[in-house]
Amino acid sequence: MFLRSNKIFKERYPQNFLIKRPIIGTLIFLVCIFVFIIIYQPLHVRNARSFSFHFTILLYCLIFSATIFILTFILKKLRFFSDCETWTFSKELLFDVIILFGISISVYFAGFVIEEPSSRWNFQTFLDSFQRALFLGVIPIFLFTLINIRYLFSPPIFQNYTSSSGGNQEGAELLVNITSKAKKEELSFYTDQFIYAESHGNYIVFHLFIKDKPREVIIRNSISNIEQQFTKIPWFMRVHRAYIVNLKKVKSKSGNTLGYRLKLADKSDTIPVSRQNISKFDQLIELYQ
Repeated sequence: MFLRSNKIFKERYPQNFLIKRPIIGTLIFLVCIFVFIIIYQPLHVRNARSFSFHFTILLYCLIFSATIFILTFILKKLRFFSDCETWTFSKELLFDVIILFGISISVYFAGFVIEEPSSRWNFQTFLDSFQRALFLGVIPIFLFTLINIRYLFSPPIFQNYTSSSGGNQEGAELLVNITSKAKKEELSFYTDQFIYAESHGNYIVFHLFIKDKPREVIIRNSISNIEQQFTKIPWFMRVHRAYIVNLKKVKSKSGNTLGYRLKLADKSDTIPVSRQNISKFDQLIELYQ
């Protein structure tokens, strides 16, 4: 039971919408929490000072939302939370907890401005404010997590491919000429020598297999430009924002509906296939394997 639970926390999970789209996610949260409080008026929420009830609620909701946006912006800058490809269920839950604690604390201190401050500076008031904010925020915050919960139980996928050269030999010896943006660098290779290309900032690393030896060539260019130069070679597919793969070199795939991991011939590297490219990959791999 423990091993199963531990495995679930390590499972890949879609990155939280709040951290992927902070502005849109924060606006959705603002609308949801405002409507929820206005309609149900949970925990006897009432107006403060000379403000009307609706304006009081709007102020608190704006504080909720501003805190979420600021925390999300900070967390997105951290390497641990920035990469959607390494996002797991445990990271998702940790992100939710951090956001909830952040808005709970900020709402308490906001009360000094919105409400009468004289009787607020004590632990009991802090605890009461913290619990209320936690209760009000937990549903809309975890809503983004629950939307993707189905991916947590996606069945694992694994498939071997018997040929690294593919069943369709059309253009197997086609010569490819690559030019850089500055047109100061050129690279030529045959299609069956190409394994994959990966983006590193402003540079592209070409992984080739020439004369029974692996070879890496680096040129200055963008992955999008290289993809355009590969348009006449349908078995060279961009499977990820940073990778283009020779489908005839794929030895196996593993993963689930969140994405695949590919093993390639003549290389020990593992290449990701993003969720958006799964359908296209499954269609093309059948043609060239």
